[in-house]
Amino acid sequence: MKIAFVLYGNSALPRGGSKIIYDYANYLANHHHQVTLYYYGDCFLKSRKLPKLLKRMTCRFFYRCWPDWYKFEKTITKKTIFDYDKGISKNEDIVIATDVRTAKPVKKLKGNFKKKCYFIQGFENWVLTDEEVYDTYRLGLCNITVSNWLKELVDNYSKTPSFCVANGVNCDIFKKEIDLKNRDKYSIAFHYNSSKNKAGNDAIEVIKRLHNQIPELKVYAVSIEKKTDIIPDYVNYIYKASQEKVAKINNNCRVFLSTSVEEGFGLPGIEAMACGCILVSTKNTGVFEYANEGENAVLLDVHDIDGLVTNIKRIFEDFSLQKKISEKAIATAKERSIEKSARKFEEILVKE
Repeated sequence: MKIAFVLYGNSALPRGGSKIIYDYANYLANHHHQVTLYYYGDCFLKSRKLPKLLKRMTCRFFYRCWPDWYKFEKTITKKTIFDYDKGISKNEDIVIATDVRTAKPVKKLKGNFKKKCYFIQGFENWVLTDEEVYDTYRLGLCNITVSNWLKELVDNYSKTPSFCVANGVNCDIFKKEIDLKNRDKYSIAFHYNSSKNKAGNDAIEVIKRLHNQIPELKVYAVSIEKKTDIIPDYVNYIYKASQEKVAKINNNCRVFLSTSVEEGFGLPGIEAMACGCILVSTKNTGVFEYANEGENAVLLDVHDIDGLVTNIKRIFEDFSLQKKISEKAIATAKERSIEKSARKFEEILVKE
């Protein structure tokens, strides 16, 4: 089948949401589907006062180069478009909107498409108002969510029940390669993001308190934001890390910290679990899709900085607990491979 993903722009930065889309695109291309990624380009350099033609030429140039952090199957076609209806081929069998900004344009597309879908990876009220987001759920598209909490939310507004396909882990990349006992005893990784939903300031505060009590603490931070003065000098800060680099960092650490307030799913957490890290996370919306307190992770209330610090210290000093949680975390990740998720995603697309 001819399957089209419609993306709002093309980020040069390694984002989890984009990665899942690309993983599904690769899987579909490997399973005899003709896949096209359509990147809407009018958002490119939106704030820059440049002639329209020059802006579009620049956009096409950079979109050909991006993203450089992901390896696509050679059969996948990438196209930059500036008009949804004119740019997207009428010969596509299935067209998939990938965020709130592409949902309505996909709904309005004219053509003999077999199916129009809407892939929902979060409650994107940082882009539109709550009511505008709800309106996208009401469009009558085939809604596909990444978590059960999103499915429940979407189904409150959609005309028909949505499908849930939990994110999967690329276990060829994210896997345990270094035993816990061979990692620094006091080592921790986290993904830094300054947005309110990620509560990056909480993560920094946790790290500072831990470092004050454990000076030999090894800290690794991965981010798509450039380092600022808020990041302590003792933090190993990695900007724009590839998947392989993130997996290597995870394998250097015993603990992975997440302080998010809200997550559509929370892919970095389960990727760290796949590498054998002990996930210490806040009880955000997405983490319950794969984490169980005291079994394969340690979960604390949102903004509970004292609790996060206390429990990370407890884990550092209890190797038997580390081993127990790590083993169950790896087993959980293996059960949720990207291949299983992509297969389920494909089944929904081709279903009559």
